[in-house]
Amino acid sequence: MIRRYLMRFAKWARYATGRSYQHVPQGVGQAFRPWALEGYFNDLTGKAAWTGATGIHGVPVVQTDTDPAFSFPIVVFQWALGNWDAALLGRDPEGRERLMQAARWAAETIDERGGWSCWHALRRPTISYYSAMAQGEGLSVLARAAVTDPTGPWREVADRAYHFLMNSGAEGLTRRFDGILALEEYPGDAMPAVLNGWMFALVGIVDYAVLTGDPAVAAQSRALAADLARALPRFDTGYWSTYDLAGNVASPFYHELHIAQLEALARVFPDQDAAFRKTREAFQRYLGSRTKRARAIVVKVGQKLRQADVGEMREAS
Repeated sequence: MIRRYLMRFAKWARYATGRSYQHVPQGVGQAFRPWALEGYFNDLTGKAAWTGATGIHGVPVVQTDTDPAFSFPIVVFQWALGNWDAALLGRDPEGRERLMQAARWAAETIDERGGWSCWHALRRPTISYYSAMAQGEGLSVLARAAVTDPTGPWREVADRAYHFLMNSGAEGLTRRFDGILALEEYPGDAMPAVLNGWMFALVGIVDYAVLTGDPAVAAQSRALAADLARALPRFDTGYWSTYDLAGNVASPFYHELHIAQLEALARVFPDQDAAFRKTREAFQRYLGSRTKRARAIVVKVGQKLRQADVGEMREAS
């Protein structure tokens, strides 16, 4: 049992310190401009380089200790958006083509409902195999693919993905509580409302609004931003941010990600700037306090040791 706990702690430490592909540092996008299909709002350039195996259309392939290799939508889409920004920043001229590879993969693998199944491969305890975060990031990829190749099927695929996201019904990608409509990364019975996934999904809707020029979609994104602003105090413990509404304290990686996401979203939604700025500044103060940081890490470690181990996703070889 002690060995299992040590292995679990070592895995979490890799995540917390940015020593895993999924958890590289992610600030505000370096080429980001609000309401424009240019740089992405979050800096994913650290995920642009992929050293593992690739699958159809050359997209990344991952694996776990118990599952065969597969392409995980969130990994594929974040890899694509990181490469897009790398191209915009002049670091890699092949970055745009890699985003197009991901768009081709997305068009080929989207199912008849308009979603990309995520959690079946990782055996997560969710009520749905789908994820609002994956849907939103897919929209961000497809919107940029449509800019690159206006004659391709990207708008049609994006239409399907957006419709499913907003009309997912029992799949639970949108869930309402206290008049707030949340975008669910992990749809669950207890409505976890993961904060970072909520924000990634929201930006995808913004990018889809830019792509379509549809004022109704833009209005929808602003209403969702207002709902997020109302929910933010629930993610503030007074000493650190929580990962979700279930009370799981964020790791240092996710706490810093929350700060960067809120900074970018304040630029996208100036009407919510006061709420986003207030929460961001509180989270920033906590980050600067050694006492609060230490408290958060102690609480997080305790929570991690009590939770069931769900396995580690890594690059397939």
